[in-house]
Amino acid sequence: MLIIDLITSITMHHPIFAVGIYVYGLKYYGLGYSITFFFGESFWAFNAWGYLSINVVLILLIIFKKPRPKKMYISHMDIKPMTVRHIPAIAALERRCFSTPWSEAALTEELNNPLAVFRVAMAGDIVVGYTGMHHILEDGFITNVAVHPDCRRQRIGAALLDALIGYGREHDLSRLTLEVRESNKAAKALYEKTGFVQEGKRPDFYQHPAEDAMIYSLFL
Repeated sequence: MLIIDLITSITMHHPIFAVGIYVYGLKYYGLGYSITFFFGESFWAFNAWGYLSINVVLILLIIFKKPRPKKMYISHMDIKPMTVRHIPAIAALERRCFSTPWSEAALTEELNNPLAVFRVAMAGDIVVGYTGMHHILEDGFITNVAVHPDCRRQRIGAALLDALIGYGREHDLSRLTLEVRESNKAAKALYEKTGFVQEGKRPDFYQHPAEDAMIYSLFL
């Protein structure tokens, strides 16, 4: 009972404590957290037990929930052909983005594959994304598109796709095609915005977890 009285007294009689929770939540957990805090505090303002409950929940969230990753803002980016020096960073990116990532050995093999067209998005010396494609006759089969999680929503994926589209037109390809998980709404939106259209489905194409693949194509 003494502990309850103490916490209630702190939160109700020292508004700076509540404001501190609000600001911390806004910075590290987003606007939704802070809106919940604001309305929760307002609703329970005249109920000591309720007021205590909402503050205890929010404090526990701060303690146990991981903050959102800090976003890396890209002011300048270059798209370059993949070289051996990019391989370790690309392999690390694969592990972050995919449940069945390509290994360094598999990526290195592509350097000696005459059909491989791999491009890397560089922000200074940092690999922030990459894509790969196999040029077979008049078709380009896109194998991978990956963007660093801290750098997304900055048109990196679009720039990588534009690089492959430019290659395809320069080399008279008739079509680019790729597979994407059916649940990957962000990737599908990117492909559709770039001009790809859905052509079919491959049942149980993916593993870990098992999922259908949607087939998208862009005719050049």
